[in-house]
Amino acid sequence: MISFKKVYQERKVIMSNAQQMELLQFSSVADNIISIKQTRNRSTNSKKKKVNPINFGLKNPGMNFKTFFTSEAHQHTLSIIDKVVEAPGVDYPFIYLCGASGTGKTHLLNAIAEKILHHNKKYRLKFMSGKELLENYKLYISQNRFAEFIYDYTDNVDGLFIDDIQEVFNSQDFQSDFCLIFSRFQHLKGQIICTGCTLPRDLKGLVARFSSRLSSGLVVQMNMVDKLVCKKIIDQRFCESAIVAAPSITDLMATRYSSNLHELESAILKIKSLDTFKKGTSITLNQAKSALNIVGATPLDKGSIQNTLSQVADHYKVSVESLLSNSRLKKIAIPRHMCMYILHHCLHIRPTKIASIFSKDHTSVLYALEKIKKLNSVDNSITETIQNILSSN
Repeated sequence: MISFKKVYQERKVIMSNAQQMELLQFSSVADNIISIKQTRNRSTNSKKKKVNPINFGLKNPGMNFKTFFTSEAHQHTLSIIDKVVEAPGVDYPFIYLCGASGTGKTHLLNAIAEKILHHNKKYRLKFMSGKELLENYKLYISQNRFAEFIYDYTDNVDGLFIDDIQEVFNSQDFQSDFCLIFSRFQHLKGQIICTGCTLPRDLKGLVARFSSRLSSGLVVQMNMVDKLVCKKIIDQRFCESAIVAAPSITDLMATRYSSNLHELESAILKIKSLDTFKKGTSITLNQAKSALNIVGATPLDKGSIQNTLSQVADHYKVSVESLLSNSRLKKIAIPRHMCMYILHHCLHIRPTKIASIFSKDHTSVLYALEKIKKLNSVDNSITETIQNILSSN
């Protein structure tokens, strides 16, 4: 039997101190994993029972590719996903899906899992939230079963899918230990897919090793869905519930909730709660506004968040993608700050929501709003620029 500690002794002469420490830690755990595996195999053989692969299931089986509406921005991502489904753990062993809340990360993660399980009934999948993973980790540690934790989350599964991995960032101990899972999965050619709200390079307070692991895989940024996709979602949900609604209602909802699919789904539920459609009569625009707590003609009726992004990008001759990126170049930062200012002061969107749109923290948005406010107090052309942006097609 190979001893991982012996491998460590042979390799440490060509490694840095940090690498030596990680390999030593991994080799100790790996030797314990072999012992655990042998013990469990003996137990299984003694009972002479066939052990079926354990499927730790989907969070929401209804979230599949049939209900995942795509736009042109998703096409490259979906081509990558096809390769992952065909051969998990081969071309892209670690994928990090990043985007603001309501951009479809959880839906896509569920859809990938559902398709993999459809193609391979014996695929062993652990699908959980970052919070659940951290709680399980703490439970294992409290029972002095660390090596067993590593075994159960690597050798005992083929794929590890973690939704909202930012939940684990509060534990530096877990961050360090999770690096062993990365290393072990790499050795076993397993598949890890995580979702998070922030790009790895922008995360603060992370253990260096853990940060490097998050950045080492394929990082896929999920941008906001466009208005056309929102309309498709609304039309499907209305059709499923036999709701008769005027096109103006669909347009209103797609415009108002295009930045967050969670809010869109909530709005659809509010429309479904109306009693009028059950009587076979069509829902009016005023009834829809009442159900959605919309009074009068709201600013979002006049232009969607996506339109505002496009208008600002066109005015400054930059791309929408660059506005949503983390570039600090002046030619990008100023348009981004202006866009945040317009979203807040003209469309009356909360700073916290603007932060989610740009994958920034709340303080970054407040800084941008204050900066444009100061510029506007000394430069009259700022107001004129805003008017030109809003009046553009």
